[in-house]
Amino acid sequence: MSDDQLRAEKLAAMGRLASIIGHEIRNPLSSIKNTLWLIGDSLKGIPLPEKDKGLPDFVAFADREVDSIVKIIADLLDFARTDKLFFEPTNVNGAAQDVLKTLSVPDNVRIEERYEPSIPTIQADAIKIRQAFLRLATNAIEAMPQGGTLEIATFLRKEPTGTRIAVSFKDSGTGIAPEHRPKLFEPFFSTKQNRVGLGLVIASSVAKSHGGDVSVESDVGRGSTFTFTLPAPR
Repeated sequence: MSDDQLRAEKLAAMGRLASIIGHEIRNPLSSIKNTLWLIGDSLKGIPLPEKDKGLPDFVAFADREVDSIVKIIADLLDFARTDKLFFEPTNVNGAAQDVLKTLSVPDNVRIEERYEPSIPTIQADAIKIRQAFLRLATNAIEAMPQGGTLEIATFLRKEPTGTRIAVSFKDSGTGIAPEHRPKLFEPFFSTKQNRVGLGLVIASSVAKSHGGDVSVESDVGRGSTFTFTLPAPR
């Protein structure tokens, strides 16, 4: 069995396990979320004893922690999915711009956009492309806990095998240590706290399923650039 086949089998096994875990945890989490909402709602307008003044804050904190777990479950389920691609005419510039409509951007992060107007419409699964872009943009923001600039750009790249459409996500964050770079696209590897380490894996999987890839350039202390590429129509 080749290394690629072995890796594919391992990823498939991880995907099945992730799916089981995700579905088993999602239902009790929904119950916990609803219970916390009921507790928080019942505390509104009720005078609390001095020793319980911070109770609403604790409930709100628990609710935020549940939301963090829900995001991890979403990563697990997205990783486990093997849906068939639904190809349709897709505007890559539009897909990149759509990311900003759902992206949670902290006040200390500035967004800069540069879109190449000559990029052609392609046949792609638009939903999965947007999903991949959202993962890469979120990854960039998480690399700037103290704030910074996220640059999103599209451009055409000439290569020996033909022209490729490229979408880059450049952050001004902490950068990635050289010893970590080979592991970036391995499932469950992450240098960030409270992250399951699947966002880059999912983005890379989407790119490869469309005949593209995701590459990274990084300078420790100055930031990183993740570039998502797709083959341009001939």
